[in-house]
Amino acid sequence: MTGGARTRKPSPTVKSGADDPNPFITAVRTVRSESGGLLDLMVVRPADFAFVVVEAAAGDPDAIRVLAALETTVKRIAAAPRRSPMRCVACPQPLLKKTIFSFCIVEPSRANPTSGLVVAVCSRCATTPEQIQEKAVTALRKIWPDLSSRPIEVTHPTGGRA
Repeated sequence: MTGGARTRKPSPTVKSGADDPNPFITAVRTVRSESGGLLDLMVVRPADFAFVVVEAAAGDPDAIRVLAALETTVKRIAAAPRRSPMRCVACPQPLLKKTIFSFCIVEPSRANPTSGLVVAVCSRCATTPEQIQEKAVTALRKIWPDLSSRPIEVTHPTGGRA
């Protein structure tokens, strides 16, 4: 017996194309700490993008925040390694250029939130705002253990209108 202390190997981190080793976990922690227990969810379907861009260009601060979150997420999806692509939050479908998907933005339910979390739901799982919302909330409750006791207010039930 050598008497040396055992060292534990660190678990591998998930790379998503960003500098942050796991931006999803970081976002969950940040939103959780800022939320005070209440969360807002907004569905943004492909048909809603033009409206968000127009509103952001007109100076709407909510639309600017939403557009920035969407741009960051799209860049992370595009930068994900081909052999380890980002996936739909509700199924294992990879999010590729040819995949049609919608976004759900989760933010602390308060004025001027400074953090948020964006998840994608593929068109195989859901196409209507109600289905997208249901799939996103179900998946988030599985991923985020203490979320089951937190209310989630769907602030834009018929699609994204910042």
